[in-house]
Amino acid sequence: MYNKLEKKNFCDCMVLNLWPAVNYGAMLTCFGLQCLLEDMGLNVRIINYIFDIKQNKNYSKSFAKPFADKYLKLTKPIKTHDDFCALNDICSTFIVGSDQVWRRRIMNSHHSGTTSTTYLLDFVKSGNKKLSYAGSFGSGLTDVTDEEKELFKYFLSQFDDISVREEDAANIIDSFGLDNTLLIDGAFLIPHKVLDEMTKDYQSDEKYVAFFTLPYFKKSGIQKEIAQKIADEKGLPLKEMIFDSKISMEQWLSYLKNAQFVVSDSYHATVMSIIFNVPFVQVVNAKLTQSRFETLFNLLGLENNSIDIENSEEIDFSKLFAPIDWDKVNKKIEKEVGRSRDWLEKAFKKDVKPVNKTIDAINKIIAEREILKDKYAKDVKLCANSGYISRKYYKYKLLSKLTFGKKRKYYKSRRDAFKKHVRFIRANLWK
Repeated sequence: MYNKLEKKNFCDCMVLNLWPAVNYGAMLTCFGLQCLLEDMGLNVRIINYIFDIKQNKNYSKSFAKPFADKYLKLTKPIKTHDDFCALNDICSTFIVGSDQVWRRRIMNSHHSGTTSTTYLLDFVKSGNKKLSYAGSFGSGLTDVTDEEKELFKYFLSQFDDISVREEDAANIIDSFGLDNTLLIDGAFLIPHKVLDEMTKDYQSDEKYVAFFTLPYFKKSGIQKEIAQKIADEKGLPLKEMIFDSKISMEQWLSYLKNAQFVVSDSYHATVMSIIFNVPFVQVVNAKLTQSRFETLFNLLGLENNSIDIENSEEIDFSKLFAPIDWDKVNKKIEKEVGRSRDWLEKAFKKDVKPVNKTIDAINKIIAEREILKDKYAKDVKLCANSGYISRKYYKYKLLSKLTFGKKRKYYKSRRDAFKKHVRFIRANLWK
């Protein structure tokens, strides 16, 4: 936990989003917001929260860690709700966003030792400023209970200023009776000179149609059929990049930047194609999350650059390959980035909502309820898997005696972890 006397850790603002999710877009939106805030002269820190051990392992072995180590200004690791609360001692302004920070499935899965409302800034004390930058609900509130909707409304009403990324999110905030502003995705905030520096070592004269599909949308195969049709029509080879967490951010960006045309169902592959001024088509893969594409395309006048997989038999190539007026698009992006900067500057200058000890007390009660609920769920899971846990314990106990060096150290740590689980199960089941 932070020591409130460590003044060297004081900063102007802290950002909470999904940067460690081993996702190129999540990392870029975070970096972009950091870039803009620093350009505004602010001392900014990214909250270093990785939601569980498995995710930490995935993150550590992926492109995300070297990128974060090089580019992100991270706090010390945050592991518990108390750690989050302690951040109030060294910072008075907190920003959540950009990206799908309010998607309920993500909020429910991205917490361990904290609360499922962490991304609603439930840990920020009244009297400190709460902002959202281009927040998103993802697929909306279709999978949210009435009780959860009330939680959203309750915590969002405590924000000093709210901005969202797409029309659907604006409609949800409107339904709560709260003011909000539509702002562009955080990836657009990265300066071009920074992107040029990041991709300079991967320049290529190779001509190709790039095809990038997210792993969880790849099952149908229709996207690749469409990509191949486009490549054939262009008379260029199709160069597919399958998502691989070992491929660096710089390589991924260069793959898009060097292409003559990009076909993708990824929102941020589409965003980066636009930033690099590479002609593209977005393949619709999930109607429930289409609002973010529609909002962006309407904003930039790129409504023709989308294909619905359910109506992909006849592709109008003359419409699809129509020249894009990139000067016009770039001016609109510049205007939107300027709006984002103006919004943030005004939000920082505004007086913060007054201290409300009643709200702090209610927030604490909600947090304790959430933490206990999470704890009980884990306890039940452990007990239900008692046989599996005990087998794992004896396996690692044996391996810790049969191995040497780093392997022995690893197996000992695993043995000790499972030993704690076994003790808990024995205390509760095997009396």
